[in-house]
Amino acid sequence: IIQVENINMTSNPPVAQVSVNYVQCTSDYDCDDGDMCTTSTCNISTGICNHAPNFLCSGLMRTEVLTDKYPGETSWKIVDNCNNDAEVMSSGSGYTNKFETYSDSSNLPHSQYTVEVKDVYGDGICCGQGNGSIKVFYKDEEIKSFGKFGKGETYTWGSCLSTNSSPGPTASPTASPTKAPTASPTKAPTASPTKAPTASP
Repeated sequence: IIQVENINMTSNPPVAQVSVNYVQCTSDYDCDDGDMCTTSTCNISTGICNHAPNFLCSGLMRTEVLTDKYPGETSWKIVDNCNNDAEVMSSGSGYTNKFETYSDSSNLPHSQYTVEVKDVYGDGICCGQGNGSIKVFYKDEEIKSFGKFGKGETYTWGSCLSTNSSPGPTASPTASPTKAPTASPTKAPTASPTKAPTASP
């Protein structure tokens, strides 16, 4: 919970005093993040929310390839890293038309993916033989764009594991106790001896 305690309008600029308090969850209802693609639960013992991917909730994965002068040199594939067999979810190769856009789409669940792009000749798809590109989108969001990648390049995004949120309060750190410094003992200063004065004869 973020709460504004006070605003000092006399200072320039005005200064606000803000307090931040962590609230522990007590039920699954407290953890609802409004995302239909996650399953939210509350760990009662720790008060921490757990947001696990809902693998039944899929999104459109779209790959767009704009070929260069040598389209047959280009290939790509997308692998699901959360699958023990590293299953290839989509791929493309064998393009024949130069300077043309090819599109491939499929519905894929929330997961961790790696896209790998290759060029047989080793000069990528941009920019010596045309301004080609390979772009990957998931749920209409551009994930990665490839162009100058030489013989090949890979990119990984997403996650297999669930995520935690709303940590409970933690104790403030305390400094280790230290002994108070003591001054080293010194001898009290003594006056130098002087001769007693004598009366003149």
